[in-house]
Amino acid sequence: LTAGMESDDIVDLLNEYLSAQVDEVFRFDGTVDKFIGDSILAVFGSPEPDPMMYEKAVRAAFAMQEAVAQVSAHRQARRQVTCKIGIGIHCGKVLHGFIGSDDRMEYTVIGSPVNHTSRYTAAAAGGEILISPEVWQRTYRFIESDLTAIQTKHEGEFRAFRVKQIKSTGKL
Repeated sequence: LTAGMESDDIVDLLNEYLSAQVDEVFRFDGTVDKFIGDSILAVFGSPEPDPMMYEKAVRAAFAMQEAVAQVSAHRQARRQVTCKIGIGIHCGKVLHGFIGSDDRMEYTVIGSPVNHTSRYTAAAAGGEILISPEVWQRTYRFIESDLTAIQTKHEGEFRAFRVKQIKSTGKL
């Protein structure tokens, strides 16, 4: 997407899209763990437990997709490059704490759920939200979804659910 773009334009594009998404993560009580290139690792239910974390993560994903669509509409009106994002959601027990060296410490989460989340995110097409079966088990009453499978480079095939919408009768 950014091939041939000036460095300043790439930075502007990333900042505009990431800012809009971060606002939605915060609106649903998520924490931005870090930016990884053009991606966001957001965590729900950490460091403080939240019994609604699964539902909030799904709601935040929909809000992030809407925010990206709005940014794209504004950028398109200015004849600037636009993009779509894919979102992956997974859950599990992680280690959270300060990791690093004496010179640089970072509060972060680590563990296989973080790696699996990355796989779901990488497989999600622009405009798509993919959730793991573990997230689906906690949110299926409130969402409409289709079962699918994604291929991973080293772990083989993962089951996933493509979330189409939040049910209008459901309350998250």
